[in-house]
Amino acid sequence: MTEFAAKKPYVPPAERTYRYLLEAGVMRRIDADTLVLLVEMPVRIEVAPLGIFQTGRLPHEVILRLDGVDAPEDETPEGKVAVAFVDDWLAGRQAFQLASDFRRDRYHRVLGQLVTQGPPGEGEVLAQALLDLGHARRWT
Repeated sequence: MTEFAAKKPYVPPAERTYRYLLEAGVMRRIDADTLVLLVEMPVRIEVAPLGIFQTGRLPHEVILRLDGVDAPEDETPEGKVAVAFVDDWLAGRQAFQLASDFRRDRYHRVLGQLVTQGPPGEGEVLAQALLDLGHARRWT
């Protein structure tokens, strides 16, 4: 008899933890659950034999797939409502953070969350807002 691994319980987007929390700006929206971000990636350059190192940040384009949610396709009436909600949610906000472990889906998009910048634990999570208002369903 084949044994199957127990399926992990669903964790809502706002309760998920990630290894990295990086400053990001939204370049464009692809659909309600996929965005293109410009992320400030930390870098460290070392010249080991000389003991010289320098740290800094480099902007890097990241295609983000919101982890834990699935929004309807854009062409559907529900998808149009979800896209309009995301556009409104993004409007007027400029400071965001990408929360991610940099795992990728089968289309090589980075899985993670887009969070408004604020005190730790107080930022709004886009995926959670989509779920709470019924614009997306749970996705594992």
